[in-house]
Amino acid sequence: MDTLARMTLRDVGGIAKTIDALRKISGQLHHQDENACNYGLSPRQEKRVANLEAQAETLAQSLGYHAYHQSDPRGASLYLIDETMNDTNYHNGLCL
Repeated sequence: MDTLARMTLRDVGGIAKTIDALRKISGQLHHQDENACNYGLSPRQEKRVANLEAQAETLAQSLGYHAYHQSDPRGASLYLIDETMNDTNYHNGLCL
């Protein structure tokens, strides 16, 4: 709570914008995951997924986390995880 009390409105606004950007990337990744499942991805789409993952990782690191892309289209596509999480327990992270 002490950390939250020291945050300025600008800090909170910046975090909100970062989370919103990550949420949009999650939606774009989900769309690509559906395409991959139904039709397969073209090389251009594969590059798009790699770029989205890189953008997500940069944004996640600005918040002190890592981005994890779960590519099964039946669930959420993007999670914020910490260094103790991996592909077996990513669901303990924050689903976007």
